[in-house]
Amino acid sequence: MAEHSRLLQTVLDATRPGEPAEFYRRLLGLTYRPGDEPPAAGVPDEPDWLVLRDPEGADRQAFQYVDRLPRTTWPDPEVPMQLHLDLTVPDTAGLTRQRERAEALGAGLLLDRYDDPDEPLYVFADPSGHPFCVLVSSAHRASGGRTRRPAVEAAASAEATAARGPLLQSRQTGGDGVGEAARSRPRSARSWSVQSLTLALKRTSIASMTGAHRTSPPSVEEGPDHA
Repeated sequence: MAEHSRLLQTVLDATRPGEPAEFYRRLLGLTYRPGDEPPAAGVPDEPDWLVLRDPEGADRQAFQYVDRLPRTTWPDPEVPMQLHLDLTVPDTAGLTRQRERAEALGAGLLLDRYDDPDEPLYVFADPSGHPFCVLVSSAHRASGGRTRRPAVEAAASAEATAARGPLLQSRQTGGDGVGEAARSRPRSARSWSVQSLTLALKRTSIASMTGAHRTSPPSVEEGPDHA
């Protein structure tokens, strides 16, 4: 008897399962399970369950019908992503190529971290709104796995921007030579510890003026190789 269960496939909800199924089939080079192929043009088709297989014939992804599927509002936490796929490429040239392919197939860009020196990546939403990452595998291996996950990074960036509101307002009137985009841009793992300390000092200053109680930097959850 096997000691552990085996991961069979990843199942995604969809109001029109055929759309994400075709998207991932073309993006990842998968094939339909026999009998799940789209019908001929003009033939009605409303599948409630579709399966994609890899070239070796193993089931990899499935798509099940649901009546309603609110799109994630990530990085806003109102409707979290809950689950996403990590896809890898060998280098930044491959990253650029896969961005072109993903967007041509109907994906929308959610986060651009192409210039990150530690782990270049993009976060997209597929046609049904499910997020997925495409990242450079060589950088991923060199760093021992992701050191700052995009969901944590974006949330921390939004929280930091909100906490610095009074300070940013005063800077806008006095001028500090730093653009708003640079202040709110997601930060890389390598510079996070320094920026956390700087933010903590700024929050302390803000708290003394406004009576705010929170002065500690946002915690960054260390975890395994997932965003």
